Amino acid sequence: KVDTPILSELELEPPTLVFPTQSEIMNHPFTTSSEVLMQSLGSLFLNTEEYSWAYQVSRKLGVSGKKVYFASSNGARSADFSVQVQRFLTRSKGSLPKYIFVMFTGNDLCSPYGQGVTSPDLFHANLESGLKMLSEASHHLEGTRVFLAGVLPITQLYQSSSILDKKVRAHGAEVSCRELRESSFVRPESNPPKHAIPAMFTQIFPPNPSLMCPNLFAPEKSMKDQISELATTAGLYRDQIEKLHSAFAGKSNTFKVEYLKDLQKLTLAGEDIAQDCFHLSVQGQSKVAAKVLETMK
Repeated sequence: KVDTPILSELELEPPTLVFPTQSEIMNHPFTTSSEVLMQSLGSLFLNTEEYSWAYQVSRKLGVSGKKVYFASSNGARSADFSVQVQRFLTRSKGSLPKYIFVMFTGNDLCSPYGQGVTSPDLFHANLESGLKMLSEASHHLEGTRVFLAGVLPITQLYQSSSILDKKVRAHGAEVSCRELRESSFVRPESNPPKHAIPAMFTQIFPPNPSLMCPNLFAPEKSMKDQISELATTAGLYRDQIEKLHSAFAGKSNTFKVEYLKDLQKLTLAGEDIAQDCFHLSVQGQSKVAAKVLETMK
């Protein structure tokens, strides 16, 4: 059991991961094998049930973990939405569940390893394609509700003093998230690691947020232009979600697309951020889950 308002009275059951289909593996063996490996490793020590707002929401709604399906994967962007939908439909034989949650935020705004920030128009097209696939599938007998989650205010990771001043243990010392940013999350030369980490492992798991999201985690002195551009792009993403909500609303009595708009109004504090100063902590996931439950009613 976990000491959070949502999960404290509930037993945790692991959710079901949705892996690549057999046809994907046959047609793209290297790419899909790498993804299966990543998902499998993640399920062992990176994906913890309470560290997911959608899992917390499902449990609060009385859905057992066995009936919660995660089609997402580490590093996924909106361009992966249609693939994720197809994987789930293949597994479910074309039938939709009662609730579907869709959220793409941080990865589309980041630009790691040569990938650029997703343009607002492409963001819209990617989500529209997946939603059309869902709308054409077999809806749940009680109707299917698709919730489009609003883009979280991730620029607070750079702007919030509470987050920047958060104290964490890193490289054998207590430091602030601000200090980690300024050092690009790199261990000081005066404090070398006790054990060397194989290069392949650091390629599979980028060792710090400055590599996962360099346009958000560069040192502060080079961030002013970047943060303004990211905030503008996040706002344009929200506009595109609003358009999609309007386009699909009212088309069907058994397939309803709803917009969880209030998520963009969340104020994140230091306690809501994990020890890597990047992802949400259990408390942060619970804050998102509580807002989702509030706006679902």
